[in-house]
Amino acid sequence: MSETMTTSKPGWNGLNRSASVEDIQGKKMPAMTIFSMSLRYLRDHLVEALTRQVDGIKETDILYVLTVPAIWSDAAKQFMREAAIQAGFDADRIMLALEPEAASIWCQHINTSIKSDLSKTGSQRMVVEQQTSLSMSGIVMAR
Repeated sequence: MSETMTTSKPGWNGLNRSASVEDIQGKKMPAMTIFSMSLRYLRDHLVEALTRQVDGIKETDILYVLTVPAIWSDAAKQFMREAAIQAGFDADRIMLALEPEAASIWCQHINTSIKSDLSKTGSQRMVVEQQTSLSMSGIVMAR
């Protein structure tokens, strides 16, 4: 599906409460609705997986760190925060982080067993940033 963002400014930096997303068939939907629905799904999936794997964990134990592109305006960052709150995130447990900083910090603090595996001859590291409607970032480690 291809989307185009309709905002007062060009590109994702113009993301705001009145933004809409248009699919390839021309159907428009409020960007806030799409972001909120997507964030709710990701949150629910995370909580479900954690409660299955970690005894005694509660959703209130989680601090959510949402990554955003470094080039986003303050209004776009506020949009992401509001979308998370609409998705059911507790406003006091949401933190925004810039994607390149989050990736860099993660690479610096990975555990030593992974570091030793990555230091072997032939190991490769790659930080991948994929910008989508949710601006998801990922770390891909490959050998």
